[in-house]
Amino acid sequence: MPASQNLFDNVPAMMHSIDTTGAIVAVSQKWLDTLGYARAEVIGRKSSDFLTEDSRRYAIETVLPAFFASGVCTDIPYRLVAKDGRLLDVLLSANCQRNAQGEITGSIAVMQDVTTQQLAERRLKLSEAALKEAQSVAHIGSWILDRQNNELIWSDELFRILEIDPEIGASKDAFLARLHPDDRDEVKRAYRSSLTYRHAYEIRHRLLFPDGRIKYIHQRSEFPAEGTELPARSLGTLQDVTPAVLQEMAYQESEERFRTIADHTYNWEYWEGPSREILYVSPSCLRVTGYSQAEFIADPSLIQRIVFAEDQAGFAQHIEDADSQIECEVNFRIVRKDGEIRWIAHGCRAVTTSDGRSRGRRVSNRDISDLKNAEELASKLAHFDTLTGLPNRRMLQDRLWRAIAQAKRTQRPLAVMFLDLDRFKQINDTLGHDVGDQLLIEVGKRLSASVRECDMVARAGGDEFIIILPEITAPGDAAVVAGKFIAAIQRPMQIGQHSFAATASIGIAVRAGSDTDDAAEMMKKADIAMYQAKRAGRNAFRLFDEALA
Repeated sequence: MPASQNLFDNVPAMMHSIDTTGAIVAVSQKWLDTLGYARAEVIGRKSSDFLTEDSRRYAIETVLPAFFASGVCTDIPYRLVAKDGRLLDVLLSANCQRNAQGEITGSIAVMQDVTTQQLAERRLKLSEAALKEAQSVAHIGSWILDRQNNELIWSDELFRILEIDPEIGASKDAFLARLHPDDRDEVKRAYRSSLTYRHAYEIRHRLLFPDGRIKYIHQRSEFPAEGTELPARSLGTLQDVTPAVLQEMAYQESEERFRTIADHTYNWEYWEGPSREILYVSPSCLRVTGYSQAEFIADPSLIQRIVFAEDQAGFAQHIEDADSQIECEVNFRIVRKDGEIRWIAHGCRAVTTSDGRSRGRRVSNRDISDLKNAEELASKLAHFDTLTGLPNRRMLQDRLWRAIAQAKRTQRPLAVMFLDLDRFKQINDTLGHDVGDQLLIEVGKRLSASVRECDMVARAGGDEFIIILPEITAPGDAAVVAGKFIAAIQRPMQIGQHSFAATASIGIAVRAGSDTDDAAEMMKKADIAMYQAKRAGRNAFRLFDEALA
């Protein structure tokens, strides 16, 4: 099992690591649970084996060339095939892993399952066509008029909508008496026109009750085809749409606003008016932020106040930019009502009416905390040693390159140390690898405590540590630090039931400000000096001496 596998298992996200052949070498439990595979069925197989044919072709032709060029990819849409044949939509982000020579050795990828969201979007695209058909069969109350016998029949539900006692009976006059006076002529014209031209009609109108209450009604009527004579019957439905209309009136000033709000059915969304007032906020705000809809609507500034302190300036700049842009996005952290910090992917879009008037902006906020945590872990795995938490060789190489560039600019000396624990193999063999691991962790802590904030202590592998000391005054400064290291390591250690003192051999390479040594040359010299210390009897340090090399 790879060293990073245990860390993968503790991540609440889908993650996998692949080698240069594309074979999976480590995978998170979340990945296995989501796709329904056992670990033995996955390790060693190509990651592309789990993609659909279209996603596999997209990866080969488009994604991978760009990925290998840049070393990173973000939110790539793929479709995976689960063991039971289910298709899952995911967004994949990945980082390349490289060795000390800069060669790609593999990659770590994080995936977010967006199957539900993708399904919701596909259904939303079909909803407009389905809505028209659904309206034709969504009968709440129904009526039939027999024109020959002048008999009118209402369903029980229609009596309820009109609030007329069934004992009184159905009548045209009773219905007309309920019509709002301002809508009465329009309803009559629609009915007469449909009768004359024999076409169905639909109309929305109001009912006015004696106590002043108003109901909003969607009415539909049609006439069965009966030859050339006037239809003998007409029939129709009345639907009480008052709750929907009142909500529409409360949250929207226009049909554009309704469509915009309806565009998004998940995540935390809100509609901000031209004066930054909150016109609408989705119920999911409670799940994401811990604050209710009422709290956001009553206090529009709450949205800015819950932004994490370190992200306030960036969010304020985003608000300023949003005033002059149609669409913009930003990621930031919020502090929930319960104090928990969450990452938010925030996107907003300006909304205008058909005549160009501003109606504020529509905002969608997606909680990406799990994804951010997984990305942070992936970055840590790529740049830090999993045992000690110290920078690894890859991060060391980058830091050394920058330190040499700085030394050239400042003309100040730079030192690199190679530190190797003496007889570490003997400790491993006699006391066990667990004790050896704890020793490495303790040594890393002691070394880190002995250097300046600008210095770097890295673990190169095994029992070998590398230290970079930028901007030292003279080579003797490095020797002083090396002496501190030896003294720190010699202090007694208690690991479990074992008490002992370790020793180390240290090699030092110093680059004067005017020298031309590159990173590889300095590492080579420090390594040679370390072996000189070993040959001198261990538990010592040596400065690189060209004469002894």
